[in-house]
Amino acid sequence: MASDESRQGFFELIAGTSETLQGEEVLLASFAGERSDFVRFGGGRVRQAGAVARADVGLDLIAGERHAEATLTLTGEPSADAGQVAAAVERLRHVRTALAPDPFLAYATGPSESFEQRGAVLPAFAEIPALVERIAGGADLVGMWAQGRIERGFASSFGGRGWHEVDSFQVDASFHGRAGAAVKWMHAGGDWDEGALAAKADAARAELGLLERSAVEIAAGRYRAFLAPAALEEIFGLLAWEGFGLKSHRTRQTPFLKMVADGRELSPAVTLSDRRVQTPAFTAEGFRRPDEIVLIDRGRYAGCLASARSAKEYGVEVNADDESPQELEMAGGELDERDALPELGTGLLLSNLWYTNFSDRGECRITGMSRYACFWVEDGVRKAPLAPMRFDESLYHLLGSGLIALTSRRETLADADTYGGRSLRRALLPGALIDGLTIAL
Repeated sequence: MASDESRQGFFELIAGTSETLQGEEVLLASFAGERSDFVRFGGGRVRQAGAVARADVGLDLIAGERHAEATLTLTGEPSADAGQVAAAVERLRHVRTALAPDPFLAYATGPSESFEQRGAVLPAFAEIPALVERIAGGADLVGMWAQGRIERGFASSFGGRGWHEVDSFQVDASFHGRAGAAVKWMHAGGDWDEGALAAKADAARAELGLLERSAVEIAAGRYRAFLAPAALEEIFGLLAWEGFGLKSHRTRQTPFLKMVADGRELSPAVTLSDRRVQTPAFTAEGFRRPDEIVLIDRGRYAGCLASARSAKEYGVEVNADDESPQELEMAGGELDERDALPELGTGLLLSNLWYTNFSDRGECRITGMSRYACFWVEDGVRKAPLAPMRFDESLYHLLGSGLIALTSRRETLADADTYGGRSLRRALLPGALIDGLTIAL
């Protein structure tokens, strides 16, 4: 279905279903749809190509403090969809009576309206195979290209109506060389720019040649380091689990506890926020999401994410759909990325990290491994790839006393997850120059 048909069909479906509710029943409904092109490639050639069109509706039938939920896949045929939704509501009505009351159930109870549409110019599907071959340049390029429109909706029996649609693309890829060498990279955004993609691919391909040199093993100790945006994203991905949510703050589970409770600070250069660009202005319960939630302001704790359930439990306003950032942004600094390695001098260039975990949660101390194109740098020049090594460092040093500078340019890093549909999550992060990263082994 076209976007207008999807939106109208969903709203009409829920409006009709709402007329069948009994007594004090309330209906909340969500819509998740997409029309996406997918291309998988290996060896610099397209190996699989196809398109996905899907539309799912989530139902939450409420009476008092009891509620029951279901998710259905829509057919696009109005009478068939109305029939299956009506049958699902009847099933939920019976299930609900057997469920215990939910004391933290919360939802918006008035009419509302929200509409956002972010279109973009994307390449034609038929052009993608040739584009893949051009950016591969004869090298072994492996990965996935995904593009198209993602749709999200909300409707309630109170007259709440919300719709959000966005066009975007993402290329999640890696170049592979001899002896397992690989350079992982991503390019994502809205309007298509082949020149920007080609520049990203050329830089990654150049690093692949450097990885064929003999690896350098470094001794345990502390080294100057430059963390690329993708390396920072891995660290923030760990922190996002319980770092920024109201529930974890009030139960003292957040790794930022010393910032929240004791006033400990990061560098004044660090400002983090969850800023809406691609994600909807409404939550699954119909509450309005603000355009931006500042989490850390110039090194100081500023706020947290409050989902509907946590907001009900602790008596605050809802500001988030869930309690991990959906679009984490970090303010950039003044370092030109072309000057990053000269400013580093001698030390570590960390392009990617993995296996991150907490080694001391109370101190916000994180451990992890280097991955993909990480290099030993001397006098501002990549000399050799790094053998796999483990770091162990407190965030209060990484982004606090040890932070020298942040790059002015930031990189958009899209969530490449497609398991339940294309994700709208993303991060916009700079690179970070650190005066001393502890290498444990």
